[in-house]
Amino acid sequence: MAKLVLYGIASCDTCRKAVAWLKAGGHSFQFHDLRADGPPDASQVRAWGQALGWETLLNRRSTTFRALTSEEQSITEGDDAVALILRYPLLIKRPLIESESGVVAGFNPDRLNGIISHA
Repeated sequence: MAKLVLYGIASCDTCRKAVAWLKAGGHSFQFHDLRADGPPDASQVRAWGQALGWETLLNRRSTTFRALTSEEQSITEGDDAVALILRYPLLIKRPLIESESGVVAGFNPDRLNGIISHA
């Protein structure tokens, strides 16, 4: 079985929906709490930005994003976006689910079926 990692926060309703969906499908996964466990490393954030696009990866609707300065909010890609996410990991669109076959940001069963099989 492919290794699955769900990046999110325990208090997020959408993350809880994704957890329930994964459990219902019999998938074992690791839950990486972005508050408790901290951000992933820079190379992983960079890879997500390249795979998903920075507009998808950055959660512009979050409270964290709205609290940023206008200068920080204007950062949209590259090393500056990586540094911003490392400083504020809750800027990552949640849940972010990664498997050996790909990565999906946000809970969408159709897209998740593209990277994992669901019973």
